[in-house]
Amino acid sequence: MRINPSLPVVVLGFGYGGLGIARSLGRLGVRVYAVDADPTAAGLASRYLSGAHTWDVAGASVTDTLGFLDDLGQRLGPALLLPTTDATAVLVAEHSDELAPRFLFPRPPRALVRGLTDQREVFRLATRFGVPTPLTVFPRSRDDVERFLADARFPVVVSELRTDRRAIVATPEALLSRYLEWEDRTAPNLMLQEHIPGGDDAVWMFNGVFNEWSECVAAFTGRKLRQHPVYGGTTSLGVCERNERVERLTIDFMWALGYQGVLDVGYRYDARDAQYKLLDNTAKAYHQFARMFQTHVARIVIGIRCTKEKDPLKCYANALSLKVELPKLPVTWGRASFIGGVATLAVLLLKLVLKTDFLGVGAWFGVILGAGMAYGGFLHNAEEEQTAVPPEVGTTT
Repeated sequence: MRINPSLPVVVLGFGYGGLGIARSLGRLGVRVYAVDADPTAAGLASRYLSGAHTWDVAGASVTDTLGFLDDLGQRLGPALLLPTTDATAVLVAEHSDELAPRFLFPRPPRALVRGLTDQREVFRLATRFGVPTPLTVFPRSRDDVERFLADARFPVVVSELRTDRRAIVATPEALLSRYLEWEDRTAPNLMLQEHIPGGDDAVWMFNGVFNEWSECVAAFTGRKLRQHPVYGGTTSLGVCERNERVERLTIDFMWALGYQGVLDVGYRYDARDAQYKLLDNTAKAYHQFARMFQTHVARIVIGIRCTKEKDPLKCYANALSLKVELPKLPVTWGRASFIGGVATLAVLLLKLVLKTDFLGVGAWFGVILGAGMAYGGFLHNAEEEQTAVPPEVGTTT
Protein backbone atom coordinates (compact mmCIF):
# COMPACT_ATOMS: atom_id res chain seq x y z
CA MET A 1 0.00 0.00 0.00
CA ARG A 2 1.32 3.44 -0.91
CA ILE A 3 0.36 6.34 1.30
CA ASN A 4 1.70 9.79 2.03
CA PRO A 5 4.31 9.06 4.71
CA SER A 6 4.98 12.66 5.66
CA LEU A 7 3.20 12.44 9.05
CA PRO A 8 5.33 10.52 11.55
CA VAL A 9 3.74 8.42 14.27
CA VAL A 10 4.75 8.28 17.93
CA VAL A 11 3.61 5.14 19.76
CA LEU A 12 3.38 5.45 23.55
CA GLY A 13 3.92 2.03 25.09
CA PHE A 14 5.54 -0.49 22.79
CA GLY A 15 4.09 -3.89 23.56
CA TYR A 16 2.79 -6.26 20.92
CA GLY A 17 0.17 -3.69 19.92
CA GLY A 18 2.83 -1.07 19.27
CA LEU A 19 4.88 -3.59 17.32
CA GLY A 20 1.86 -4.36 15.14
CA ILE A 21 1.45 -0.65 14.40
CA ALA A 22 5.14 -0.27 13.55
CA ARG A 23 5.16 -3.25 11.22
CA SER A 24 2.08 -2.06 9.38
CA LEU A 25 2.97 1.60 8.97
CA GLY A 26 6.70 0.98 8.56
CA ARG A 27 6.02 -1.18 5.52
CA LEU A 28 4.12 1.76 4.04
CA GLY A 29 7.05 4.12 4.49
CA VAL A 30 5.63 5.93 7.53
CA ARG A 31 8.20 6.91 10.15
CA VAL A 32 7.29 5.25 13.44
CA TYR A 33 8.91 6.20 16.77
CA ALA A 34 8.51 4.09 19.90
CA VAL A 35 8.42 5.32 23.49
CA ASP A 36 8.67 2.62 26.14
CA ALA A 37 9.99 2.21 29.68
CA ASP A 38 11.95 -0.96 28.88
CA PRO A 39 15.03 -0.33 26.72
CA THR A 40 15.45 -4.09 26.21
CA ALA A 41 11.94 -4.70 24.86
CA ALA A 42 12.26 -7.01 21.87
CA GLY A 43 9.97 -4.89 19.71
CA LEU A 44 12.37 -1.95 19.87
CA ALA A 45 14.74 -3.86 17.60
CA SER A 46 12.16 -3.91 14.79
CA ARG A 47 13.54 -2.79 11.45
CA TYR A 48 10.33 -0.87 10.86
CA LEU A 49 11.10 1.63 13.62
CA SER A 50 12.68 4.93 12.72
CA GLY A 51 13.64 5.56 16.34
CA ALA A 52 13.18 4.27 19.88
CA HIS A 53 13.12 6.33 23.06
CA THR A 54 13.27 5.05 26.63
CA TRP A 55 10.83 6.83 28.91
CA ASP A 56 8.77 5.54 31.82
CA VAL A 57 5.43 7.33 31.49
CA ALA A 58 4.04 5.63 34.59
CA GLY A 59 7.10 6.26 36.74
CA ALA A 60 8.13 9.76 35.69
CA SER A 61 6.35 12.91 36.82
CA VAL A 62 3.73 14.35 34.52
CA THR A 63 5.75 17.54 34.14
CA ASP A 64 8.85 15.64 33.04
CA THR A 65 6.85 13.45 30.66
CA LEU A 66 5.21 16.43 29.01
CA GLY A 67 8.61 18.07 28.65
CA PHE A 68 10.03 14.92 27.07
CA LEU A 69 7.14 14.69 24.59
CA ASP A 70 7.37 18.40 23.78
CA ASP A 71 11.06 17.99 22.92
CA LEU A 72 10.33 14.91 20.84
CA GLY A 73 7.51 16.65 18.99
CA GLN A 74 9.71 19.67 18.32
CA ARG A 75 12.34 17.45 16.72
CA LEU A 76 9.87 15.44 14.63
CA GLY A 77 7.51 18.20 13.61
CA PRO A 78 3.75 17.57 13.62
CA ALA A 79 3.17 13.90 14.47
CA LEU A 80 0.34 11.50 15.22
CA LEU A 81 0.32 10.36 18.86
CA LEU A 82 -0.97 6.83 19.61
CA PRO A 83 -1.30 5.74 23.26
CA THR A 84 -1.49 1.95 23.66
CA THR A 85 -1.85 1.52 27.44
CA ASP A 86 -4.27 2.72 30.08
CA ALA A 87 -1.66 5.01 31.62
CA THR A 88 -0.72 6.64 28.31
CA ALA A 89 -4.36 6.98 27.21
CA VAL A 90 -5.17 8.82 30.45
CA LEU A 91 -2.06 10.99 30.13
CA VAL A 92 -2.97 12.12 26.61
CA ALA A 93 -6.58 12.79 27.58
CA GLU A 94 -5.73 14.68 30.77
CA HIS A 95 -3.09 16.87 29.10
CA SER A 96 -4.46 17.21 25.59
CA ASP A 97 -4.13 21.02 25.66
CA GLU A 98 -0.40 20.83 26.40
CA LEU A 99 0.20 18.13 23.77
CA ALA A 100 -1.95 19.63 21.00
CA PRO A 101 0.70 22.10 19.67
CA ARG A 102 3.03 19.22 18.79
CA PHE A 103 0.76 16.24 18.09
CA LEU A 104 -2.45 15.14 16.42
CA PHE A 105 -4.71 12.74 18.33
CA PRO A 106 -8.39 12.13 19.07
CA ARG A 107 -9.76 14.12 22.00
CA PRO A 108 -12.55 12.21 23.75
CA PRO A 109 -13.91 13.66 27.00
CA ARG A 110 -11.33 13.29 29.74
CA ALA A 111 -13.78 11.86 32.25
CA LEU A 112 -14.84 9.24 29.70
CA VAL A 113 -11.26 8.07 29.10
CA ARG A 114 -10.72 7.78 32.85
CA GLY A 115 -13.95 5.82 33.10
CA LEU A 116 -13.08 3.42 30.28
CA THR A 117 -9.80 2.53 31.97
CA ASP A 118 -11.64 1.70 35.21
CA GLN A 119 -13.41 -1.66 35.19
CA ARG A 120 -15.94 -0.52 37.78
CA GLU A 121 -17.00 2.43 35.64
CA VAL A 122 -17.06 0.33 32.45
CA PHE A 123 -19.63 -2.04 33.89
CA ARG A 124 -21.64 0.80 35.42
CA LEU A 125 -21.86 2.47 32.01
CA ALA A 126 -22.71 -0.81 30.29
CA THR A 127 -25.56 -1.41 32.70
CA ARG A 128 -26.79 2.15 32.25
CA PHE A 129 -26.90 1.90 28.45
CA GLY A 130 -28.26 -1.63 28.22
CA VAL A 131 -25.13 -3.47 27.11
CA PRO A 132 -25.30 -7.11 28.28
CA THR A 133 -22.69 -8.13 30.86
CA PRO A 134 -22.02 -11.18 32.99
CA LEU A 135 -23.11 -10.85 36.62
CA THR A 136 -20.27 -8.73 38.03
CA VAL A 137 -19.57 -7.16 41.42
CA PHE A 138 -16.67 -5.28 42.97
CA PRO A 139 -16.94 -6.27 46.64
CA ARG A 140 -15.89 -3.88 49.35
CA SER A 141 -16.64 -6.31 52.18
CA ARG A 142 -17.50 -9.91 52.87
CA ASP A 143 -21.16 -8.90 53.00
CA ASP A 144 -20.94 -7.90 49.33
CA VAL A 145 -19.53 -11.34 48.54
CA GLU A 146 -22.37 -13.02 50.40
CA ARG A 147 -24.94 -11.03 48.43
CA PHE A 148 -23.20 -11.96 45.17
CA LEU A 149 -23.37 -15.65 46.10
CA ALA A 150 -27.14 -15.44 46.39
CA ASP A 151 -27.48 -14.89 42.60
CA ALA A 152 -24.22 -16.19 41.14
CA ARG A 153 -23.91 -19.24 38.93
CA PHE A 154 -20.65 -21.13 39.23
CA PRO A 155 -17.90 -21.22 38.14
CA VAL A 156 -16.91 -17.64 39.00
CA VAL A 157 -13.86 -15.65 37.89
CA VAL A 158 -11.97 -13.79 40.63
CA SER A 159 -9.71 -11.02 39.27
CA GLU A 160 -7.40 -8.44 40.80
CA LEU A 161 -7.96 -5.05 39.21
CA ARG A 162 -4.42 -3.76 39.65
CA THR A 163 -2.69 -6.89 38.33
CA ASP A 164 -3.34 -9.61 35.78
CA ARG A 165 -3.90 -12.25 38.46
CA ARG A 166 -7.14 -14.17 38.14
CA ALA A 167 -8.59 -17.53 39.12
CA ILE A 168 -11.69 -19.55 38.32
CA VAL A 169 -13.41 -21.06 41.34
CA ALA A 170 -16.12 -23.72 41.25
CA THR A 171 -17.77 -23.49 44.69
CA PRO A 172 -18.90 -20.81 47.17
CA GLU A 173 -16.35 -22.10 49.67
CA ALA A 174 -13.51 -21.70 47.17
CA LEU A 175 -14.70 -18.20 46.33
CA LEU A 176 -14.73 -17.09 49.96
CA SER A 177 -11.30 -18.62 50.51
CA ARG A 178 -9.85 -16.80 47.49
CA TYR A 179 -11.49 -13.55 48.54
CA LEU A 180 -9.95 -13.71 52.01
CA GLU A 181 -6.54 -14.58 50.52
CA TRP A 182 -6.41 -11.86 47.85
CA GLU A 183 -8.47 -8.96 49.13
CA ASP A 184 -6.78 -5.80 50.38
CA ARG A 185 -9.11 -4.58 53.11
CA THR A 186 -7.66 -1.06 53.02
CA ALA A 187 -8.03 -0.69 49.23
CA PRO A 188 -10.49 -3.23 47.77
CA ASN A 189 -9.36 -4.29 44.31
CA LEU A 190 -11.18 -7.51 43.42
CA MET A 191 -13.77 -8.20 40.75
CA LEU A 192 -16.10 -11.20 40.93
CA GLN A 193 -17.65 -12.18 37.62
CA GLU A 194 -19.80 -15.05 36.49
CA HIS A 195 -17.85 -17.27 34.11
CA ILE A 196 -19.67 -17.68 30.81
CA PRO A 197 -19.32 -21.27 29.59
CA GLY A 198 -17.70 -21.95 26.25
CA GLY A 199 -14.29 -22.21 24.68
CA ASP A 200 -11.87 -19.54 23.58
CA ASP A 201 -13.74 -19.26 20.27
CA ALA A 202 -16.71 -17.74 22.14
CA VAL A 203 -14.71 -14.52 22.63
CA TRP A 204 -15.23 -11.77 20.06
CA MET A 205 -13.28 -8.56 19.66
CA PHE A 206 -14.17 -5.19 18.17
CA ASN A 207 -11.50 -2.72 17.07
CA GLY A 208 -12.52 0.58 15.53
CA VAL A 209 -12.13 4.32 15.14
CA PHE A 210 -14.73 6.94 16.08
CA ASN A 211 -14.60 10.53 14.86
CA GLU A 212 -15.33 13.65 16.88
CA TRP A 213 -19.08 13.16 16.40
CA SER A 214 -18.79 9.58 17.73
CA GLU A 215 -19.45 8.17 14.26
CA CYS A 216 -17.64 4.93 13.53
CA VAL A 217 -15.37 5.45 10.51
CA ALA A 218 -13.60 2.08 10.67
CA ALA A 219 -14.76 -1.15 12.30
CA PHE A 220 -13.16 -4.60 12.46
CA THR A 221 -14.35 -7.68 14.31
CA GLY A 222 -12.60 -10.96 15.00
CA ARG A 223 -12.93 -14.11 17.01
CA LYS A 224 -10.41 -15.81 19.24
CA LEU A 225 -9.45 -19.37 18.56
CA ARG A 226 -6.81 -19.67 21.26
CA GLN A 227 -5.50 -17.44 24.03
CA HIS A 228 -2.65 -17.42 26.51
CA PRO A 229 -3.06 -17.88 29.36
CA VAL A 230 -6.26 -19.87 28.93
CA TYR A 231 -9.61 -18.54 30.11
CA GLY A 232 -8.65 -14.89 29.82
CA GLY A 233 -5.36 -14.13 28.14
CA THR A 234 -4.04 -12.51 24.99
CA THR A 235 -5.07 -13.86 21.61
CA SER A 236 -2.46 -16.32 20.36
CA LEU A 237 -4.56 -17.46 17.40
CA GLY A 238 -7.60 -15.70 15.99
CA VAL A 239 -9.60 -15.11 12.84
CA CYS A 240 -10.95 -11.96 11.21
CA GLU A 241 -14.68 -12.48 10.90
CA ARG A 242 -17.57 -10.07 10.40
CA ASN A 243 -20.04 -9.96 13.28
CA GLU A 244 -22.74 -7.38 12.71
CA ARG A 245 -24.29 -7.84 16.15
CA VAL A 246 -20.99 -7.09 17.87
CA GLU A 247 -20.45 -4.10 15.57
CA ARG A 248 -23.90 -2.64 16.21
CA LEU A 249 -23.72 -3.24 19.95
CA THR A 250 -20.39 -1.42 20.20
CA ILE A 251 -21.22 1.41 17.79
CA ASP A 252 -24.46 2.18 19.63
CA PHE A 253 -22.68 2.06 22.99
CA MET A 254 -19.92 4.46 21.91
CA TRP A 255 -22.46 6.80 20.30
CA ALA A 256 -24.35 6.96 23.59
CA LEU A 257 -21.11 7.68 25.46
CA GLY A 258 -19.90 10.33 23.01
CA TYR A 259 -16.62 8.49 22.50
CA GLN A 260 -13.99 9.39 19.89
CA GLY A 261 -10.69 7.78 19.03
CA VAL A 262 -9.39 4.22 18.78
CA LEU A 263 -11.19 1.52 20.71
CA ASP A 264 -10.74 -2.13 21.64
CA VAL A 265 -13.67 -4.07 23.16
CA GLY A 266 -14.07 -7.72 24.08
CA TYR A 267 -17.27 -9.78 24.33
CA ARG A 268 -18.07 -13.39 25.11
CA TYR A 269 -21.02 -15.12 23.49
CA ASP A 270 -23.36 -16.69 26.03
CA ALA A 271 -25.21 -19.55 24.35
CA ARG A 272 -27.60 -19.81 27.32
CA ASP A 273 -29.39 -16.61 26.34
CA ALA A 274 -27.84 -15.95 22.90
CA GLN A 275 -26.26 -12.66 23.97
CA TYR A 276 -22.84 -11.12 23.49
CA LYS A 277 -21.69 -9.94 26.92
CA LEU A 278 -19.10 -7.28 27.57
CA LEU A 279 -15.81 -8.53 28.99
CA ASP A 280 -13.63 -5.45 28.94
CA ASN A 281 -13.40 -2.08 27.26
CA THR A 282 -10.22 -0.12 26.83
CA ALA A 283 -9.68 3.42 25.51
CA LYS A 284 -6.47 2.55 23.74
CA ALA A 285 -5.12 1.40 20.40
CA TYR A 286 -4.66 -2.21 19.38
CA HIS A 287 -4.87 -4.64 22.21
CA GLN A 288 -6.07 -8.21 21.73
CA PHE A 289 -6.19 -8.23 17.94
CA ALA A 290 -3.28 -5.91 17.19
CA ARG A 291 -1.63 -8.36 14.81
CA MET A 292 -4.86 -9.59 13.26
CA PHE A 293 -5.87 -6.16 11.99
CA GLN A 294 -2.41 -4.81 11.24
CA THR A 295 -2.98 -4.70 7.46
CA HIS A 296 -5.70 -2.10 8.15
CA VAL A 297 -3.77 0.06 10.61
CA ALA A 298 -2.93 2.67 7.97
CA ARG A 299 -6.62 3.20 7.23
CA ILE A 300 -7.37 3.53 10.93
CA VAL A 301 -4.62 6.14 11.25
CA ILE A 302 -6.17 8.01 8.32
CA GLY A 303 -9.47 7.95 10.19
CA ILE A 304 -7.82 9.44 13.28
CA ARG A 305 -6.20 12.22 11.24
CA CYS A 306 -9.58 13.04 9.75
CA THR A 307 -11.08 13.86 13.13
CA LYS A 308 -9.43 17.27 12.70
CA GLU A 309 -11.25 17.97 9.45
CA LYS A 310 -14.59 19.76 9.02
CA ASP A 311 -16.04 16.72 7.28
CA PRO A 312 -14.12 13.71 8.63
CA LEU A 313 -16.21 11.13 6.82
CA LYS A 314 -15.54 12.82 3.49
CA CYS A 315 -11.86 13.14 4.37
CA TYR A 316 -11.73 9.47 5.28
CA ALA A 317 -13.39 8.46 2.02
CA ASN A 318 -11.02 10.67 0.03
CA ALA A 319 -8.04 9.18 1.83
CA LEU A 320 -9.17 5.68 0.98
CA SER A 321 -9.54 6.68 -2.68
CA LEU A 322 -5.81 7.40 -2.95
CA LYS A 323 -4.04 5.26 -5.47
CA VAL A 324 -3.35 2.06 -3.58
CA GLU A 325 -1.29 -0.91 -4.56
CA LEU A 326 -2.02 -3.87 -2.35
CA PRO A 327 1.13 -5.58 -1.10
CA LYS A 328 2.33 -8.83 -2.55
CA LEU A 329 3.14 -11.65 -0.21
CA PRO A 330 6.90 -12.15 0.04
CA VAL A 331 6.38 -15.86 -0.75
CA THR A 332 3.52 -18.05 -1.90
CA TRP A 333 1.82 -20.36 0.56
CA GLY A 334 3.47 -23.35 -1.10
CA ARG A 335 6.88 -21.77 -0.71
CA ALA A 336 6.07 -20.83 2.87
CA SER A 337 5.22 -24.46 3.58
CA PHE A 338 8.47 -25.54 1.97
CA ILE A 339 10.51 -23.04 4.03
CA GLY A 340 8.67 -24.04 7.21
CA GLY A 341 9.36 -27.69 6.59
CA VAL A 342 13.04 -27.11 5.90
CA ALA A 343 13.33 -24.93 9.01
CA THR A 344 11.68 -27.62 11.14
CA LEU A 345 14.06 -30.23 9.81
CA ALA A 346 17.08 -27.98 10.32
CA VAL A 347 16.27 -27.23 13.96
CA LEU A 348 15.56 -30.84 14.89
CA LEU A 349 18.60 -32.19 13.06
CA LEU A 350 20.78 -29.52 14.69
CA LYS A 351 19.54 -30.70 18.08
CA LEU A 352 20.48 -34.25 17.10
CA VAL A 353 23.96 -33.31 15.91
CA LEU A 354 24.74 -31.12 18.92
CA LYS A 355 23.01 -33.51 21.31
CA THR A 356 21.36 -30.55 23.02
CA ASP A 357 18.18 -32.43 23.82
CA PHE A 358 16.75 -35.91 23.83
CA LEU A 359 14.85 -36.62 20.64
CA GLY A 360 11.88 -38.71 21.68
CA VAL A 361 9.00 -40.01 19.60
CA GLY A 362 7.45 -36.53 19.34
CA ALA A 363 10.64 -35.00 17.95
CA TRP A 364 11.04 -37.76 15.35
CA PHE A 365 7.43 -37.19 14.39
CA GLY A 366 8.39 -33.52 13.90
CA VAL A 367 11.17 -34.60 11.52
CA ILE A 368 8.68 -36.60 9.45
CA LEU A 369 6.17 -33.73 9.53
CA GLY A 370 8.83 -31.22 8.47
CA ALA A 371 9.87 -33.42 5.58
CA GLY A 372 6.25 -33.78 4.50
CA MET A 373 5.70 -30.01 4.69
CA ALA A 374 8.81 -29.34 2.63
CA TYR A 375 7.91 -31.90 -0.04
CA GLY A 376 4.26 -30.83 -0.21
CA GLY A 377 5.21 -27.17 -0.41
CA PHE A 378 7.69 -27.90 -3.19
CA LEU A 379 5.04 -29.67 -5.28
CA HIS A 380 2.33 -27.09 -4.58
CA ASN A 381 4.46 -23.99 -5.09
CA ALA A 382 4.49 -24.23 -8.88
CA GLU A 383 0.70 -24.21 -9.03
CA GLU A 384 0.08 -21.17 -6.83
CA GLU A 385 -0.44 -17.60 -7.91
CA GLN A 386 2.42 -15.27 -7.15
CA THR A 387 0.32 -12.52 -5.61
CA ALA A 388 -2.16 -12.32 -2.77
CA VAL A 389 -4.67 -9.68 -1.78
CA PRO A 390 -5.55 -9.04 1.87
CA PRO A 391 -9.20 -9.89 2.55
CA GLU A 392 -11.82 -7.21 2.80
CA VAL A 393 -13.41 -6.58 6.16
CA GLY A 394 -15.96 -9.28 6.80
CA THR A 395 -14.09 -12.16 5.20
CA THR A 396 -12.41 -14.98 7.06
CA THR A 397 -8.68 -15.42 6.91
